[in-house]
Amino acid sequence: MICRVCHQELHIDKFARKWKKLKVCRACIPYYIYVRKEKQRIDDMTPYHRRINQKTIKKLSKIKDLIFMFTRSGVEFARYKGVKVGENCRIYTTRFGTEPFLIQIGDRVTITSGVTILTHDGSTWLMRDEKGRRFLYKNVNIGDDVFIGINSIILPGVNIGNKVVVAAGSVVTKSVPDGMIVGGNPARIIGDYDAYKKTVLNNYVSEVDMDHTLSYEKRIKKVVSQGFKKSLE
Repeated sequence: MICRVCHQELHIDKFARKWKKLKVCRACIPYYIYVRKEKQRIDDMTPYHRRINQKTIKKLSKIKDLIFMFTRSGVEFARYKGVKVGENCRIYTTRFGTEPFLIQIGDRVTITSGVTILTHDGSTWLMRDEKGRRFLYKNVNIGDDVFIGINSIILPGVNIGNKVVVAAGSVVTKSVPDGMIVGGNPARIIGDYDAYKKTVLNNYVSEVDMDHTLSYEKRIKKVVSQGFKKSLE
């Protein structure tokens, strides 16, 4: 059974059994009650007041998004917004623009916090003639085994291949071929994925080396890499 609000699998516990007939999950009950009351209030309005009430409708949508953000995983929220997401992904951002249905994400992808994925060019708002303003919408595709670092920006029409690392703070303006590491503003190729993988496997701490009997802080302090990076020249 699927929840009529969030479209996720409906799990009925003792508290929510009375909502089973309505097909509403526990997390969505407050939103459902609020929406039902608002719809009744809108039905009782005159046409003039219904137009004014558009602000309330937008507010309802924001409330629904907030409920999802705090009660669902990042992958579930992305799928709820319309993003096509593969398997075994980690998504920590909610910035999918106004056309999330134009975004496709492959398998084993990590999208860190603060990442923004854009699917339209807002600057076309400036360009007008007798036909009105112009619009430009483009798909964004992210392949398999991709890591996108914190606060990066992916622009419309970008295709990110398989086995790609996007460094933190990058602005990706062009498509990225398979097996590359990119970074900067605008993003450029700064490394090779396979070479980086070899370095990591040979030199970094493995999962087996971690003492999971210790607290997180003690476990990390035991294996933390000493020293700092070279100074800028």
